[in-house]
Order: sequence, then C-alpha cells, then structure tokens
Amino acid sequence: MSVLALDWNATRVSAVLGEGEADGDALPMALEPPSIDLPMAIALGKTPEVGVAALRRSRVDGHLVCHSFLPYLTEKPGQGPNWQAGAHRLDAHAACQLVWRKLHALAADASSIVLTVPDYLRPIQVESLRNLGEKLRLPIVGTVPNSLAAALSSYGDRSWQRTVLIVDVDEHALTLGWVKAIGDSAHLVESRSFTHLGLRVWRERMIDALSDLFVLEHRRDPRDAAQTEQSLFDQLDILTDAALENRAVQLAVQGRAWFKHLLVQPDQSAHFCTALASKASAQAEHLLLAMPGAEGPPTVLLTHAAGRLPGLIRALQALPLVHPSAETKLPQLKATAFDDADFGDSLLIHANAPALDVRVLRPEAPAQAAHGLAEAFAGGALQRGHLDLIVPLPATAPPSRPPLRAAANQ
Repeated sequence: MSVLALDWNATRVSAVLGEGEADGDALPMALEPPSIDLPMAIALGKTPEVGVAALRRSRVDGHLVCHSFLPYLTEKPGQGPNWQAGAHRLDAHAACQLVWRKLHALAADASSIVLTVPDYLRPIQVESLRNLGEKLRLPIVGTVPNSLAAALSSYGDRSWQRTVLIVDVDEHALTLGWVKAIGDSAHLVESRSFTHLGLRVWRERMIDALSDLFVLEHRRDPRDAAQTEQSLFDQLDILTDAALENRAVQLAVQGRAWFKHLLVQPDQSAHFCTALASKASAQAEHLLLAMPGAEGPPTVLLTHAAGRLPGLIRALQALPLVHPSAETKLPQLKATAFDDADFGDSLLIHANAPALDVRVLRPEAPAQAAHGLAEAFAGGALQRGHLDLIVPLPATAPPSRPPLRAAANQ
C-alpha cells in the first residue's frame, strides 16, 4: 500500500512517498526533476506552463505569470482575483486545478493521499482544494495544518514536550503556530499569519539590496533590465545557501552588452534583511509572552523555508525569554551607603533568563508526519477530512532519521 503525502503552500508543492504508516520510511519525491519541489507558478498562454519554467519568467514577463494564488482559492470557480493575458484568463480555482493535473501522474498510483496545508487557509478553502483533487479520482483521505504536521514531526524524538512554537513562511505570509501537547493529542492553540513578512517581501528586499550593492560597485542597476533582474532572482537560493554555510558567494550578473560579478559576504545577506528579521522576531516574542510562564521556555521549530530566511535564526536566539508572570524583584539599595561606583549598576536587574532552543526542520519533515497519519485516516481511527485543531501524538520513539537539526547562528 503506497501512501503519498503532499505539502502545499503558496510557494511550492513537495511530496513524500512510502509504504504503510512508518513516516520515517517515506522518501521525498522529485515533482519536477531535477527539482524536488513543484513551484506554484503558472505561465499564462495558449498552453499554460506549471512549475520551474514559469518561475524563470516571473521577472521577465511578470504580467504573464500567475503566482501566490493558493490563499485566494474559493469554493466555486469565477470568484476572487483573476490573472489575465490577452484572451487567457485564470482564477485561483482554475490555477489549483492545473497544479492537480500536473501532480496527477504521480498521485494516481497511490492508495491514499494526505495533504498538509498552510494554517491561514480557511476550512472551506481546504475542502475546495481537496475536492479539486477528488474530481481527478485521487484517494485523498485527510488534510492537516502545517503547524500541526511540523510539531508532530519532531515530537517522537522528544525535541519538545509540552509546548512548541512553529515558524513557517511561504510566498504569501510568515506564520507562527502555538502547539501544545495535552494528553495524547497535539492542539493548535493559536496561529497568526503576517502577509507583510511573507517570502515575497524578503525576496524583494534581497533583490533591492543586491541591486544597490551592484550600483555601488559597478555603476549599473540590474533592475533597469528585466532579464538582468531575473538572473539575480534565480540566484537567491545560491545566496541563501552560502549565508547558511557562512561563506562568501560570487553572483554572476549578465546584461545585454556586459557581464559582471558581485561578491557577497555571509554577514551582508543577514544585514540586508535585519529589519524584516527584527519584525518577525518581535511577532514571535508577542506570542511567546502569551504562553503561561509555568510551562517553561518552549522549543522554537522553524520549517526549512523559515530557517533559510537571512538573519531570522539569530534574531530568534537573541529574544529575552522573560514571562510577565515571573516574579519581579526590585534592587535593594542602602540609603546610607555612599561610594564612587556608577549608581546605574544597581538599577539593572541581572536575571538568568532561559534561552530559546531554536531548531530547523528538514524540508520533508512535515510531509513525513502527515504520511504517518494516513493509516489512521484510511482505517477509520481518524475521521476523514480536515484536522484543523487537534491531531493524535505519535509514540515517543526515536525515528530512523532525525527530522531536524540544531540551528546554527546565522
């Protein structure tokens, strides 16, 4: 019995395929070889193109590329925003239908399919996405929010026990999910999404910063030509990989009549996005302060995409974890004591605040966790449909392959 788990968000679709319920045995599948993921981008035209080919035209022919459509999925076609190029018109409903057709060759042979979806999708949108797949006679047995799937993926190896903060990002928004273990179930207590911190905003910031740096060094602006800007956009993943490995990278920038290199140091990548990382960590701090102090410092789990955001790991690790419910002790001063020391020293309260444990999940971890729920869905232990708030926790046995890695200082 082959079980397929599909991880959907506004940026891409990824997949793992395996036998039975052992999620550790489910392996990533290349949806558009040699690329593992299928980009959620569609080039409009007589024959719409879904995937990498459309993404490589996103800066050159931006008006002909439909992307970030998943958040606008509606129950019926013809509703919501439209993307139009000449006589060709596409809405979010039709766009998701095209993605399902692209996935059909892989999904048709599976005995059951489980989906992970972004937290910000409403239940009616999740149902609409599932219905589109079922129209192609695909055996979809259930869906689960990404925050719950991410939490499940790391619970079995005791990476967290009582509460965990999930940080995820896609083209549409950065999402924070507070997941709590109650009994033998994981509960999604709260989920907050911030569209002004979505991956699209981070990419635009990096493109602008790289272009400004290029102007400084070569007196040319890559944004003046669409093809040149596209070449920068196509190398953003290379830049991010280099920053994570703490090494410099040389980007190639090709103009119509010139060719230049741009050397970027690892600390520059983080500096480009300092403001965005600060805003994201501030939102995380607000949610952390809402958690009961008695539960102790939670683990912070970043999905693979969130862990690649320049400077975010460092910003989260720097958060002062002090709960408002903690006892505040005022400094003890002697009124008759006089000395020449700096009086400001006695006004500082030095507390050994517990540090946040920040970890990054592997790319396939949420999908593998969803894969582990397939047998419960198919056997009737879980009601088929969308598990929007509560999922059963797995046994705390170490998986064959750890689902996460400790976050290095970025």
